[in-house]
Amino acid sequence: MNVSPNRLFSHPVLWFLSDDYTKGSFDLNYTHEQSFHELTLHCHFSLDNQELLQQIERKEVAYALHVECPLTMYR
Repeated sequence: MNVSPNRLFSHPVLWFLSDDYTKGSFDLNYTHEQSFHELTLHCHFSLDNQELLQQIERKEVAYALHVECPLTMYR
């Protein structure tokens, strides 16, 4: 993941450059399948933060992916 250290978020973020959450970790493992006009991602999220896990369980927050082509800026 490429995120600029100068990036500002309007919500709390679990990130080593942020003090929004002082404990926990997050990891994403993925595989992909690509054909001529299609890209399929298979993602596995690993989260070690009890507060966020509870919020996910209550459907207050969710995992999300932002996929963007750096050449075309297509999302």
